[in-house]
Amino acid sequence: MSLIRLFQSANRFCFLCCLCLAWSVGIYAQNLKYATGKWNPDTLGNHRVVLNVPVEAEAVKVQVDWRRRDHHPEDINIIVTDANLHRIHNVYRSNITRETGELIFEPQAGKGMYYLFYMPYVTKGSANYPTVVYQKPVNQADFNWLNKVKSLSLKDLPKAEVVEMQSINALNSFFPMEVIAKKSEVDQLLASHKDKAYLLFPELRRYSIRMTEDLPFRWIQNGPNGTLKDSASRNEYFTFQTGVYSFLQSYSNCSVSFS
Repeated sequence: MSLIRLFQSANRFCFLCCLCLAWSVGIYAQNLKYATGKWNPDTLGNHRVVLNVPVEAEAVKVQVDWRRRDHHPEDINIIVTDANLHRIHNVYRSNITRETGELIFEPQAGKGMYYLFYMPYVTKGSANYPTVVYQKPVNQADFNWLNKVKSLSLKDLPKAEVVEMQSINALNSFFPMEVIAKKSEVDQLLASHKDKAYLLFPELRRYSIRMTEDLPFRWIQNGPNGTLKDSASRNEYFTFQTGVYSFLQSYSNCSVSFS
């Protein structure tokens, strides 16, 4: 499989890149709202999930369809806090994948809002040459609480509601072009286009193609082989992109013709 990104302008065309894919397993994506928020990213990272706990309980479960592009989210720490950013230590990561995160935590502040920071990092190096390293998972849960939670059936636990996905600012937002499609969705897309050797996904410049190893969920929603219609001012460098998704064979050279 391969994904090719083609860039065109009003005056000229250039081929940017062709990469082979090794596939493994409004402001909304599948009912999740994407927004921005304010917090200190130096210890909590640039991304969080806003949760609502509707009942008082010793433990609640939550499932987040976060659709992450990073390949090993199970190797990155998750920090849960209450609405005042007081850290919750009783957290159990029941299942963490690129598509979904499932957790159980103790809502110590009772009913209300909680935050799940899922890509916290630490900054190392000098001020002139800083490096960012994502925190490794740390288990700080009470032993007795953890054993009790593991013995419970998930269906018996109350559920925390996902309110929205937030980034520290619009620049760091993953929406929409870094929100991956699930494998089942890609399989369904390919099954409905068995007669085609490749699929085309045209995008305007405000939705620049950022991923070469995953299809964005936006392309599942909109479907392939669409058309672009827009206007450009005189002498404006007007660009758009076309993603070429090849699933039968690899292509090393592509061209675009104008009619």
